[in-house]
Amino acid sequence: MVLRYSLLSSLKELLILLIYTLIAVNVFANFIHLAEEKYDIGTIPKAWYFGIVTMTTVGYGDLQPISTVGRFFASIGALSGIILVALIVPIIVNNYMSLYQVANFVCHRSSAEKIAKKKETSKKKKNPYCLQKILPSSK
Repeated sequence: MVLRYSLLSSLKELLILLIYTLIAVNVFANFIHLAEEKYDIGTIPKAWYFGIVTMTTVGYGDLQPISTVGRFFASIGALSGIILVALIVPIIVNNYMSLYQVANFVCHRSSAEKIAKKKETSKKKKNPYCLQKILPSSK
């Protein structure tokens, strides 16, 4: 539940991540295509594939730049992918931690409140989804 709400609250950052990735892959693929036109990466779709694989730092190794300029652009693409992840992921983690602290506070109240309400809660079934009490539903 906390993960779902944190992803919903981080929707703006995730869209920025997607848009940045699409723009960067397109620009990066065009540079790679120009640099490696005569070699293994000769078409734009191959360059897009190479751009996605390089920027996400997967690096399958099936396509490799041969020229010096192509290797330079490949290294710039890999570094920009690392920077992309380093800038966006902490924002999403911060949203998750904030919501987790709220859920932890609501679900685990002080022991004095638990003792006072023990008689009432022993008759009722406990709700494992404490976030439903504090966060609006997504319907």
